[in-house]
Amino acid sequence: MASPPKPTWQEHAHHLALAFQKRLIEVPHMKPEEACALIGLDTVYCAPITERLTYAIALHELGHLIAPSGALRVAGVSGNLDNLRRDEEDAAWAWARQHALEWTADMDALAQWAEGTYRAAAAPAAPAAAPADPPKPFGQQIDWSEWE
Repeated sequence: MASPPKPTWQEHAHHLALAFQKRLIEVPHMKPEEACALIGLDTVYCAPITERLTYAIALHELGHLIAPSGALRVAGVSGNLDNLRRDEEDAAWAWARQHALEWTADMDALAQWAEGTYRAAAAPAAPAAAPADPPKPFGQQIDWSEWE
């Protein structure tokens, strides 16, 4: 007896969403980088799942809905927002890796690149320039004496 055929990337993503009682909506003209998870609606919007990378992105977004640490900020966890965001992203990628039919080198490269952008965004910024005096409207002096 032959084993059942392996599901496509698209079929598998939809099976996972259904199994976890989440909605996965593919939007025809959406770009892969525009994918998002709407936590309160238990819904993921993503580009059409046509190959491994769009599949990985869809699973990552499902991870935000399903992984215990996938939506810390929405759950009201307090702390450093950059750290919470990195923890959410790490949890979502870990969930995607764990639940994928297979995790390929290009999928891993995508996840590592994305994880690197979260860390770079949280890097300390350069010191701010000293505040400048406010501009004087039309070159006139402002009389603040009545406000003192």
